[in-house]
Amino acid sequence: MLLELDIHNIALIDSLRIELTRGLNALTGETGAGKSIVVDSVNLALGHRGGREMVRAGTEKARVRALFDIGECGKAKQFLDEIGIEYDDGFAEVTREITNQGKSLCRVNGALVPVNTVREFTSLLIDLHGQQEHQRLLNVREHMEYLDAFGGKELLELRNETQEAYSAYSGLKAELERLSQDEKTLSQRQDTLEMQLKEIKSAKLKKGEEEELERQSRLFENSEKLSQNVRTAYERLYLGGKSISAQESIERALNALNEISDLDEKYAELSERLEEALSQVKDIGYEVQTAFEELSFDPAQADRVYERLEKLKKLRRKYGPEISDVIEYARKAQEELDELANIDFRRDELTAKLEEAEKALYKAASKLTAARSAAAKGLEKAIMEQLKDLGMEKAVLRVQLTPIPPCARGAEEVEFVISTNPGEPMKPLKDIASGGEMSRFMLALKVVLAAGDRVAALGMKPLARLVGYAHAGVDPAYMGIGPVEAIPRALEVSGLTLDDIDLIELNEAFASQSLACIDLLGLNEEIVNVNGGGIAFGHPLGCTGAYLTMKLLGELRRRSGRYGLVSMCIGGGMGAAGIFELI
Repeated sequence: MLLELDIHNIALIDSLRIELTRGLNALTGETGAGKSIVVDSVNLALGHRGGREMVRAGTEKARVRALFDIGECGKAKQFLDEIGIEYDDGFAEVTREITNQGKSLCRVNGALVPVNTVREFTSLLIDLHGQQEHQRLLNVREHMEYLDAFGGKELLELRNETQEAYSAYSGLKAELERLSQDEKTLSQRQDTLEMQLKEIKSAKLKKGEEEELERQSRLFENSEKLSQNVRTAYERLYLGGKSISAQESIERALNALNEISDLDEKYAELSERLEEALSQVKDIGYEVQTAFEELSFDPAQADRVYERLEKLKKLRRKYGPEISDVIEYARKAQEELDELANIDFRRDELTAKLEEAEKALYKAASKLTAARSAAAKGLEKAIMEQLKDLGMEKAVLRVQLTPIPPCARGAEEVEFVISTNPGEPMKPLKDIASGGEMSRFMLALKVVLAAGDRVAALGMKPLARLVGYAHAGVDPAYMGIGPVEAIPRALEVSGLTLDDIDLIELNEAFASQSLACIDLLGLNEEIVNVNGGGIAFGHPLGCTGAYLTMKLLGELRRRSGRYGLVSMCIGGGMGAAGIFELI
């Protein structure tokens, strides 16, 4: 759950720290007070898009820090283990900074991470429901995503298998269609490949040849310079010209040192080193002499080198960019020619493989359809159970699966259809639901998915407590006598005690007796803490009953401090209210 939120220099907020507790945390204020800025800050911490426009005017950067308790979220801890980030005592801290230049930095427990990693990690911890989120229900493609999420890991694995089967099927189908083109097109392709292959093969390409030709080209282009400088080196080493050569100078120096080498060890060492130098100079001299004698410039050979280089460049431009790419192109062209020569055999082979792939696709899609059908029944039941507590107890939901040819998403389209009142036909949710009904439907869907551990924590569990436990309710036969008398009778008939009750439902026509019911049940702070019970109001009531219910809520809050308002809507003389235990 989210424990703390620190906001610095975001929009109008200079510095703000919010500490959250388990249960319902309500942030209230008039329009323009900054509630949306807090929500935007949470979004920023979750890794969603944030630009420099969020940075408070006159400051260099904005920062938001979110502290999460991940002690009960095994998936979040596993995620951190996989990316090598340590966590102490079951806590995780996510920090996001945005500069006024638009640069963004993200950290998890102090370690720099990409924003995508933050988004993936926080998706395991929190589910943010915005004002317009119910609009996603208008997109029918989203309905399949909700159903598959409800189906859980096994269904998602079947969906992945279907996607892989479709990918294999579509690949084979595309290849077979390519081979099944008209004969004229195939013949033209064959002629083109033969011409290209002939051009490349006639060049008799070799790896490394171009580099050698470029070396020779440089020598030809600098032949005069080479000739002049090699001759100069040869003369200085051997001939000497007007002065003595380098070799002769070293020989004379060596003779002079040999005359005195027996007088001191130092001169003997110098003599040895100079003798080694003389040997090297002689070797170099021989090589320079050979190079000088081999120097020649053949214009015809130079033309052949230039011509060959130009041919290689032309091939690189057409099939390159490198000679190795040209050679690879020729290899692939030969393979395609061989394939075209055996096209009938290849077509038959692909047809057989395609039939097998189609069978595999239908098999995978059938398993997925069966899993979705089973999940659809469970989702229908779970959502309708939630809708009862949201003032839509008469609504009937069906998850409609419409068969289609198998594709990557399966062999059906998924759409939610609903009837909000008895006798009305089932119609698409997007066509008949009002904005309020759509919001309540989305809330019910969120609760169902969260109850299935699709999202680790919202920081509270109120609705799961309210609708997720068995009801020890009052039999309708006793409703007319009011809760003060009906509840004891119901306990006697059911054989239950107060300790067995997780949820009691009261007929709101007797809301005026509810305060007396509190005392009857002993719902003082001590007893509430022990029993962990809750009272829920969900039946129609008049405005007077709504007023008394609100009075009851206030009394419960004053006595135990463990209850909060779920929903309150009054209109046309009717309304509904509910309370839940803050767990």
